[in-house]
Amino acid sequence: EHALREELVLEHIAKKEKILATEDQVEERVQQLASQYGKWPHEMKAYLEERGLLTQLRRSMREELVKEYLLSKAVIEEEKK
Repeated sequence: EHALREELVLEHIAKKEKILATEDQVEERVQQLASQYGKWPHEMKAYLEERGLLTQLRRSMREELVKEYLLSKAVIEEEKK
């Protein structure tokens, strides 16, 4: 339940703030994954597309971008003792 709520809140913020992972960012992440697994980027992209994982990758990246956005807007106050 907690994970679902988190996902819905992050999705709402992403839509409101128009936060998306760009194609360049997705390509960069695919290149990173390809490097980790010893594959060529086009092979990794084809693998992800065949298994329907590219959409999941984009969603995950969008959530990361929303979290980064929220952290950049956060005001941290020290607790008084």
